[in-house]
Amino acid sequence: MKNYIFILSFAFGLISFGQEVEFKAANFKDDKDGFKKAKDEMDIGTELYILGNEAVFMVQDPKLNYKKALQHFEKAFAFNPKSADVNFKIAVCHFYSPFKAKSVAFFKEAYKLNPEIDPFMDYYMGISSQLEGDYKGALGFYGKFEAGYKKADNFNKFVKKRKKECTTGIKLEDSPERVWIDNLSIVNTEFNDFAPSITMDGEELVFTSDRPNGHTADEVGEFDNDIYTTSFVDGKWKKPATAKGRINTETDDLSNNFSYNGTKMLISRINTAGNYDIYETILKGDSWGEPINFSLNINSKSNDIYASYSYNDVKIYFAKDNASGTGKNGFDIYSSGIMNRAARKYGTPTRVMKTSSPFNDGPIYLHPDGETMYFASEGFNSMGGFDIFMVKKEGSAWGTPVNMGYPINTPYDDFFFASS
Repeated sequence: MKNYIFILSFAFGLISFGQEVEFKAANFKDDKDGFKKAKDEMDIGTELYILGNEAVFMVQDPKLNYKKALQHFEKAFAFNPKSADVNFKIAVCHFYSPFKAKSVAFFKEAYKLNPEIDPFMDYYMGISSQLEGDYKGALGFYGKFEAGYKKADNFNKFVKKRKKECTTGIKLEDSPERVWIDNLSIVNTEFNDFAPSITMDGEELVFTSDRPNGHTADEVGEFDNDIYTTSFVDGKWKKPATAKGRINTETDDLSNNFSYNGTKMLISRINTAGNYDIYETILKGDSWGEPINFSLNINSKSNDIYASYSYNDVKIYFAKDNASGTGKNGFDIYSSGIMNRAARKYGTPTRVMKTSSPFNDGPIYLHPDGETMYFASEGFNSMGGFDIFMVKKEGSAWGTPVNMGYPINTPYDDFFFASS
């Protein structure tokens, strides 16, 4: 039987401009009104941009701040595409999005126009080089940035992480794994298609997408996430359809993982407080039933998301945000065991120690052998962004995570794993 791995990948184009034109009134004497409008857009965008930067620095979700900032920066860019500042800020906004590759050309243009436009220019040029697979060039930029960054904060932890990623990237690309990666063109769109789970017989695939769905778009023109399914018939996947049943709402609904017999599924959806909770839905015929919430032990005031059943259905593993008590922000991996199935009562979640890094960890996929876990992480020996790791049981505990290698992992975000 074939095994299927599903990951995300992205592509980028090129832009090219000339000498820098700063956003100063003196440079636009013939269009004072146009300059004022563009400058206002830059100012509004910069306020949102700063909020996004603050969240990223704390290993937190920037939410819509970068996306909203990008809308303003793009209007300013239309007025003055030769501003190093606007090119740099657009690049940063793209980098902290699912479409990281779009950032590369803007970083390069900003650097060409003015390599000193921002104190973090060398850091992001390192990221740009890393995304293109130029690890040695990236290390040069990171080293230059590190030598000049003298602030008394802990931002250098990000630089050290990036340098380690480059070292890992060189090593993994020098010894690639013998795997084939095929784009499921019938499933994928220009929108975000992610969070796959596949039945053990390899014939049903469920996934999440923010493609247009007839709901009202949000303030940045994007649609909420819905859950979709497709079947493997006569050697090929059918065109996806919205999952049958009552699992999609007007807000975000995310597929997590099937149970191993395919009759239950864990999903995540937004609660009234704006955070994700984990739900369980049961298959009735060919439709999914009304999702059932878990106890407060699992769904706390934090984001709880990307859950997976254990092989014997006595535990669930999931990613929990800002509740670790470890002095770090971001997501850690937790597990919780069933105490009373009839009452749906689960025990207090326990952090899975060796799968927790100083950065974000999760989603999670538990293999039915009961001995293997696959999960995504920004930490450990990632080669860039999120990588997929495998970890084996060692007695009653989980061992040391192992990077799945290149080309499964890349300098981009490789985030989800599912196996038939």
